[in-house]
Amino acid sequence: ILILGIILGYAMIHEYRIYLDDHYKARYSFRDFIKRERFYIYLFFASIFIFLTNLLYFLE
Repeated sequence: ILILGIILGYAMIHEYRIYLDDHYKARYSFRDFIKRERFYIYLFFASIFIFLTNLLYFLE
């Protein structure tokens, strides 16, 4: 989970930096960052859910 979080975090930051470079009038905003990188956040939460579901299944 930690490695997945690091990879997705890097991808989110990299993609947002490219967006800021392409749109020179845009300023950094945490709210805008969250809004634009929703896909990666949902992907991370879905991965955690799948991981925990599998963990609970194997522990039974």
